[in-house]
Amino acid sequence: MLAVDALSHFAGNQTQTFWSAYMQDFDVKSILPLDHPSNTGRGTASAVHIFGLGEELEAAYRRFMSESSPSLEAFHYAVWAIVLQKYNNSDAAVFGTPSTEGALLPFRTRSDAAQSFSSFLAGISNNVNERRHFEDMTLGDIARSSELDHTQPLFDSAVYVQRQHNRTGTTEPALLLEVVSEAPLELSIRYQASQFEQATILRIASHITRTIEQVVSCSEISLKNIDILSAEERHQVINGFNELTVEYDRSMTIDQLFEATVERMQDQVAVICGDRELTYRELNAKANRLARVLQRQGVGPEKLVGLIVERDIELIVGMLGVMKAGGAYLPVDPAFPLERINYMFRNGNVNLLLTSSELSIRLDYECDYLNLDELDLSGEDDSNLQKEHDPKNLMYVLYTSGSTGQPKGVAVEHRNVAGYVHAFCNEFQMTTSDRMVQQSTVSFDISVEEIYPILLTGGTLLIAKRHEVANIPLLVDMMFDRGATMISGFPLLLNDLNKYPVPPSLHTLISGGDVLREEYVTNLIQKANVYNTYGPSETTVCINYFKYKGECSTSIPTGRTIANYKVYILDRHRNPMPIGLPGEVCIGGVGVSREYLNRPDITNERYIPDPYNKEEKMFTCGDLARWMPDGNVEFLGRMDDQIKIRGRRTEPGEVQRILMKHATVNEAHVIANTDKYKHKYLTAYVTGSELLSAADLKAHLAQYLPEFMVPPYFVQLDKLPLTPSGKVDKKALPHVID
Repeated sequence: MLAVDALSHFAGNQTQTFWSAYMQDFDVKSILPLDHPSNTGRGTASAVHIFGLGEELEAAYRRFMSESSPSLEAFHYAVWAIVLQKYNNSDAAVFGTPSTEGALLPFRTRSDAAQSFSSFLAGISNNVNERRHFEDMTLGDIARSSELDHTQPLFDSAVYVQRQHNRTGTTEPALLLEVVSEAPLELSIRYQASQFEQATILRIASHITRTIEQVVSCSEISLKNIDILSAEERHQVINGFNELTVEYDRSMTIDQLFEATVERMQDQVAVICGDRELTYRELNAKANRLARVLQRQGVGPEKLVGLIVERDIELIVGMLGVMKAGGAYLPVDPAFPLERINYMFRNGNVNLLLTSSELSIRLDYECDYLNLDELDLSGEDDSNLQKEHDPKNLMYVLYTSGSTGQPKGVAVEHRNVAGYVHAFCNEFQMTTSDRMVQQSTVSFDISVEEIYPILLTGGTLLIAKRHEVANIPLLVDMMFDRGATMISGFPLLLNDLNKYPVPPSLHTLISGGDVLREEYVTNLIQKANVYNTYGPSETTVCINYFKYKGECSTSIPTGRTIANYKVYILDRHRNPMPIGLPGEVCIGGVGVSREYLNRPDITNERYIPDPYNKEEKMFTCGDLARWMPDGNVEFLGRMDDQIKIRGRRTEPGEVQRILMKHATVNEAHVIANTDKYKHKYLTAYVTGSELLSAADLKAHLAQYLPEFMVPPYFVQLDKLPLTPSGKVDKKALPHVID
């Protein structure tokens, strides 16, 4: 008896050792294109879709199975593994397969992108045979022996073949693929109806069929060359979701388009700041006079001029004056540190700075200065200048944060801004009666959206002073006094405005630059149109607009592709991702800027030929997103924001989104820190109108997230610190030492 017990103990140790090695480095379950991820675990009603291959493909499948002689299990495990790996943009996948006793156990696959299907299939066959010897272990025990979270499922899908009938005590995952008939081949997908729309299941079935079609026709095809998308879905994600166009005169620069507006709207008020205002005629005349002074200073095409002034009428005069002289401007917020200003101007080879006497800006190298508030322009000709520049010339450079710590200068041409302005006006149907608030720092591209659409339409620009932007009640008062109709800003600005009455004249609020939360606009959506938008500076402000009307089943989408832009969501091989699955956002079309100024290294890395339009270039922005079936894009965060906590992939933004659902949390921001042992841990920063309990917040998160994603530390602040551009200032957050 002791010998039997010892043998049993030895076998148990072998099984535990096998599974510990088998699940080593497992960090995240393979995802599916869920339509309603928030319904996970809710409702058990299932639906079934049954499909076959069709006569021609059935014959090819039969020939392959006869000639190659794989087991039925191995072939269909291999096919589903390929589909899952494509879904996850990965060389690995995990799904459930039944043991001989009918219990679902994890089946892991790994591959090399260049590996042939025949080689991959052989590996799957070995995997099946090897795992068969170690099936005497429960799913919970496998998770515990592998130091995985046993309270969370290890997989959301499983594969059965016809002969595997015993399913006693097995809880079905969200999606179950089954071979229900061998001759002819008939497959079924049983799925949780609360999580999937039928159209999504039909696409999954087509992905399986497409994979079978390619591997049986050429068993030596490399895995990276298998295209699971149908011709219809490929057309949809490449062309159908990017079909919106708007016609306009592409031969005109922004200053020429402004001058055309001046001809129509000469006596209309163009800009108001405080108690000062200028008509279109007066603004154009001032800019023309300044332009002539600048030309005598050597300003012309491709010449970059620094611009550091407070938000005021002189800011707009300076921008237009530089453009009319043929040059380009580099705008900087006066609040920026002088060290950063010096770096940007040196990198941009700026040797002329437009500023004001009250700022007393002096760079650390030799440079010419013109104080706009002291410049006597009375003797200058105020007529329009002869143009020496064209739409492909540089219009402005904006510096964005760099991953190396040094900012990068995004070089934007007139044609980029002209394209964006026409897309903006097409969406928002601006009129000469509109009054747009200008509250953003000029160092961020929201200012481009605030300034140029309104001035090229013939409406009125309402410039908010720095003290008004810093004090929301004062900003609201200004909006009431001036009859503001539109405002664009960061989500946290809308969150602030949500707490106050807004003028009845206000019809549109636009959020951009960060993630918009439903809680930020609960009151605003009752009073005006609220838009969520998204886009990097490198593609001229925005690429998507979404009109938000109320509760969404996921996070608020960023919207559909705007006119004359192209949005692609691609895998690591630059192939389009299926609808509903995350990939890298890549952007083509009229808004793609020229380059990172004087940085050919990163320009060549991020600005690449558009594989779907050989005559244009594409910007790869490093953001994760997915197509929704209706053509809207859901933004999922930065690719480089994904970190590993205890070996598991973690997205701080996901933790942040769940925290914001807590009834007493007003704002939340989650970051990763590193302890003295080089281990990552999360810290959550929250604000609320009352004292928040860390235990309560942890319990809230535990309802939705695995234990390793719950931050060990919470810090309550009166207000999240912001950068001058309105984003959360991570460097100013108090550091929690683990």
